Amino acid sequence: MSLFMPLLMTLAAYVGLHPSLSVLDVPCDPYVQGYVQDGIVHVCKDAELPRQTIINHEIVHLVQSNLGVDTLLPDYILNPLINETVPERERLAVLVIYAESDYMMAEYEARVLQNLHPRVIMTMLRFSQDYATLTSG
Repeated sequence: MSLFMPLLMTLAAYVGLHPSLSVLDVPCDPYVQGYVQDGIVHVCKDAELPRQTIINHEIVHLVQSNLGVDTLLPDYILNPLINETVPERERLAVLVIYAESDYMMAEYEARVLQNLHPRVIMTMLRFSQDYATLTSG
């Protein structure tokens, strides 16, 4: 059972179950790379990160929102992933920016998961959109 969901997501990713996603290139304030507004991913024109990385990052936030959770992964899994995959400088920046909010762990998780293959990210989005549709009515 523990391998069921990853295998299902991998299969769905390669079968071609792609969700609808709108991405806009927009001007932004300094230090902003992208954001989500009304279910649309906005990528900043002057962003320093690769465009696909920003899109992946913002999709993770969409998935979190669609599922109604702060984080997708439990703390005992997420914390080691943060320490292993997010550079110290970036961890400190998130601490400073999000220290006063409940959003810090969601931001860390998005920075960890943004490195997944785009097909896996899009499959996560598709499943989360279906979940949001089924539970909203």
